[in-house]
Amino acid sequence: MPHIILDDIVINIERKKVKNLRLAVYAPEGRVRVAAPMRMSDKIIQAFIISKMPWIKKHLAKVVRVPQEVLTPEAQRVMDKSNRAKLNLIIPDLMQKWQEIIGVEVAEYKIKKMKTRWGTCNTRDRRIWINLELAKKSLNCLEYIIVHELVHLLERSHNARFKSFMDKFMPQWRSYKAELKCAVLSS
Repeated sequence: MPHIILDDIVINIERKKVKNLRLAVYAPEGRVRVAAPMRMSDKIIQAFIISKMPWIKKHLAKVVRVPQEVLTPEAQRVMDKSNRAKLNLIIPDLMQKWQEIIGVEVAEYKIKKMKTRWGTCNTRDRRIWINLELAKKSLNCLEYIIVHELVHLLERSHNARFKSFMDKFMPQWRSYKAELKCAVLSS
């Protein structure tokens, strides 16, 4: 059994002089390898791999980077303009909805292309910035970022109080956060 394929993931199996099973995901190509003791049965190895599939998928999402489509500067401007228009249609209603639910009010929000953040909140000026790249993500992710930034108007830091507010207003927020954590911000 030199390899196994599960959920379209090829997992190479190497028999070695080791005592325990060892699992590794290699960057940047996302190669998955299991080192197994020489005399371990295929069934035990397969059961181990199946039990580790969530871990494998999580780590593959971190290391495998889908090549970005190379666009001309003009094509990129057109795409950005389209994405900005899309967000400008969606965000006002979401902002209104969540300001009422949370009981806060922003002075303004703006859309900006950011390299390292999905959103930011200036609590003093009550201004929220939303990353243009959220136009390419699910509506749930966009809504999560809006709620996250609005909650900063109640609590500035990411402490237990902040998390308590997030749990109150959007109980499933951690799954949306995880979805965005696996996503790649474009450069």
